[in-house]
Formats: sequence, C-alpha cells, structure tokens
Amino acid sequence: MDTKKEIERVKNLYGLYGFTEIEEEDFYLVFTFSSGYFNNAEIICFAPDTSYADAKKKEYESIGYLVKVTLYDSYEKVRLSLFEGFFEVAGINSRLQKEYDRFQQLQSQKLYGAQYEYVEPGYYRNDEIRNIGLVDGILEQLEAPGAQLIILEAAAGYGKTCTSYALLKKMADCQALDYVPIFTELSKNRRATVFRYVLLDEIDRKFSSLSSKLVISEIQEGTVPLVIDGFDELISRSNPSVTNSNLYEEDESQTMLETIADLFQGDCKTKVILTSRKSAIFTGDVFQEWVEKKLTNCNVTRISIEEPTVRDWLGYEKTEYLEKQSIPFASIVNPILLAFMRSLPLEKFMEQCRDVEKVITYYFDSLLSREKERQALLLSVQEQYGIMKALARYFVELEIVADELAFIKDILSEIIHEKYCEYRDRYISTEEKPSEEEFANKLAGHALLNRVSPTKNQIGFINDFVFGIFIGELIVEGELEANEIKDQFVDIACTAYASRSMERRLKLLQKIKPVIKRFNYEQQLDIELKLA
Repeated sequence: MDTKKEIERVKNLYGLYGFTEIEEEDFYLVFTFSSGYFNNAEIICFAPDTSYADAKKKEYESIGYLVKVTLYDSYEKVRLSLFEGFFEVAGINSRLQKEYDRFQQLQSQKLYGAQYEYVEPGYYRNDEIRNIGLVDGILEQLEAPGAQLIILEAAAGYGKTCTSYALLKKMADCQALDYVPIFTELSKNRRATVFRYVLLDEIDRKFSSLSSKLVISEIQEGTVPLVIDGFDELISRSNPSVTNSNLYEEDESQTMLETIADLFQGDCKTKVILTSRKSAIFTGDVFQEWVEKKLTNCNVTRISIEEPTVRDWLGYEKTEYLEKQSIPFASIVNPILLAFMRSLPLEKFMEQCRDVEKVITYYFDSLLSREKERQALLLSVQEQYGIMKALARYFVELEIVADELAFIKDILSEIIHEKYCEYRDRYISTEEKPSEEEFANKLAGHALLNRVSPTKNQIGFINDFVFGIFIGELIVEGELEANEIKDQFVDIACTAYASRSMERRLKLLQKIKPVIKRFNYEQQLDIELKLA
C-alpha cells in the first residue's frame, strides 16, 4: 500500500464530507466535525501502533469532543462508513416506502377504490426476451460491476412509472443494499427544461444537509443511483428544435444526455435508470456514436416492455369468459383498462365485459357518477365528460400535460362560462349555489384530474389512458387536426385507442395516416399495429 497516496485520498474524502483536518503526524490524521452542540473528532491510524491515537483520543475528549479512532484498512471501507453515517440509509428507505404507499393509494383511487397491485409485464433486454421478473432484472443489471445506464422503453401507459415505483419499493425493502436512490419524475413537469438544474434541485430536496458536490461524488461511486422517469419529455423541452440528426450536438441549453454523460466520467461506477417512450432517440447509428464517444466505460442496457398479457392481468376465469364472448384481446391491452377489469368482482365483470366499448363506458361512468355525489356536482355524466374533453383540447393546444392549479382553474372557468348560470340554478338554496370560481374549483378537484406529484401543485389527467381517449375523440371529431399537434399527443391517443373497438380504431387511423409519415419506421409500424 502506498501510504502517502492513501493519506491524500482520505484527506480529500473527509474534506468532501465537511470535516476539518486538524493534525497530521506520520501515520495519523485527526479530523473534527461540528454540528450544532455536537463536536466530533476522528483519528485515522495508518499503522498498527495506536498509542499516538489513544493519547490524542484522551486529549480531545478532555475538551468535549466525541472521539472515534479508526484503524485504516482500505479506502473503500472508510468511504462506506462515512456514506452510511451521513446519508442515513435506513431513514431514506423509510421515506421511499412512504413514497410508494402514496403512489399505491393514488393508483387505487384511479381504479375506483380497488386495491392497486403492480403486475410485472414481459420484456426484452437488448432485444433478447427474459424470464426473470422485470424489477429483479433491472436490479440484477444495476448491481453488476462498473457503470450502468439502463434505458427502460415502453409506449405511453404501459407501466414505466409503475415499474419505477416498484423498483424503488424493492430497493427500500432490501436492507442489505448499501445505496440510496434519487427518483425524479419528469414526465408531467413541463417547467423542467434543463436536467442539470433539475438534478441539483432533487439533491437539495433529498439531501438538504449535504453538499451537491458530495452527492454527485457518491452518484459516481454508484451508491446513489438515479431513477429518472420521463426522459423523452425533458429531452424535447431541453432543446425544442431538436431533430434526430442534431440531437447529440452541444448547445448552450445543456441537454439531459450531456448532463448524464458528465456523471459517467473516468472509472466511475455511476448507475442511471431512465424511462422513455419508444422513440428514435435510442436507435440507430447516431445514438451508438454518442455512446461510444461519451460513455466509453459504461455498460448500456436497453429494456423494452412488451404489451400487457391479458391472462397475466385477469387470470384464467376472466380470460376464459372473454374468449367465450369473442372479445378480441388486442382491444384490451391498455394497463389502465386491464387494472380496472382486474379490480371488478367476477359477477360485475361478466355483466360489463360483453364488449370493450361497454367496459370503457362503464369505467368513465363509474368515475363520473361517483363525482356527482362526492362533490355535490350537479352535472350529468355527459356534461362532465364534455368539460374534461374540452380541457384535454386546451392541454394539447397549449402543448402541456399538467400545469399549476390556478391556471387549470382559469381554463375551466373559461370552458364553463357560457353555461355557468344554468349550472348554478340547479342548486336549490342560496348557500349551496357556488360562484363561478367555486364551480371551477370543484372541477379542478375532479376524479379525472389529479396532482401529478405530491411535492408540486400541478394538475393533470389521472392517466394517459383517459387523456388519450379524449385526444383521440377530438381528432376523430375534427376538433383537433392531427397535423397540427405534437407527436407526443398523437402517440398518447393511439395507445389509448388500441383498446377501443375496431370501428373506432380505424376512424382514428384514417385521420392520422397522412401525419404518421413524419414518424420513423418503427413508430409507424407500432401505430398501425395498435389501430389496424
């Protein structure tokens, strides 16, 4: 062991953690760390003789320090000891559990109160089908030696976010893991435009007592994996003029990929998991060239989630009933619809699931009928549906998937303005009659809408299935021109409409066929398979 070199490494490490070097004597280092009323000292011995350290320990204890003597074994052991002490692994795991519980409750609300369960889909890893469960497969790759970039791709609503949360839960449950993840959900935060700032903000929120330099250092050590949900949303916002040909060129508004590349420098052990809709970003020579140029020491793994399997979601009895009813399985591949059908008691399932359009109607009717009672909202199911569809149109035209509560209320006020007096007069007593602002406030708390994050006051649709049904209908009815809206919204509509009847799917396909020529071949094929 080169003792001088090791001493310098340890000095740099303790400096990174905020310690002050007080003394250096031959094979001994003394550091102090003060926090409020607490004064701590640590003596590192690089030689087996601890007599000097024992004397120093008594000296510092006499002036009020809590002293720890460490006999140096290896740099890695010292680093892990500091990491476990400062990053509070057990506390962060507890917070992750609570975060997952909140997510589970939210998903249960979307299922009309039924208990949410994560159903693992089939998947391909680097184009090879895998038999191990998806979450375990990601963890297996995450724990492999060296730097790892894991790209999880799927169509809108096919389980990327659910898988991210299931992964977080698995990490929190496994007490043997010596790392703490940072989870960033970007897919519904339209104000997130430069990933470097988003990352620093997440670090400040989750590790407020630690420096960002220290946290980034531990990210590069692999002890703080990044789980980034919604990559495709952010990359387009980072560089609005981005095309497949210029995606990887450097510009002033540092793109997400460039920031990630900065975390994969040298012999790092960085672990990054990002989710994205299937797109051209991760295919072809351009991406491969970027990997070879920027991620020379990183293992890149692409995981593609398959469409949900009806039998896995619904079980033998319900699947057999669908087969007897000759319902085409291709019409119910959406996870939201499958989760709703899974939650229904068998008798109710058999009553409602005679055809797929009836299932969708029942799904919306259940949520909207409940809303009338829950909020004393004197609007018919059809009126609520119309208002929410109008809101979806605003979202598409404004190119947003969520926004601040105040802005959503303003949009809803505009939507109901002409009919507000009619709605108000349905309430009998003066005390019950809501003002236009109060009525808009009720609608902003509607069952089809929800906060997109527990930490932000932004409102969006409860899921892409609901949003996509509205977008698809607006396109079919001619209220939205497919050639005038972003590809993102076309994709959301097509994914939702894959669960509709053949007649409705073909109507949407006819409307968007001239438009999908601007998509790459893989995306065109995917859309035609969904709708044809």
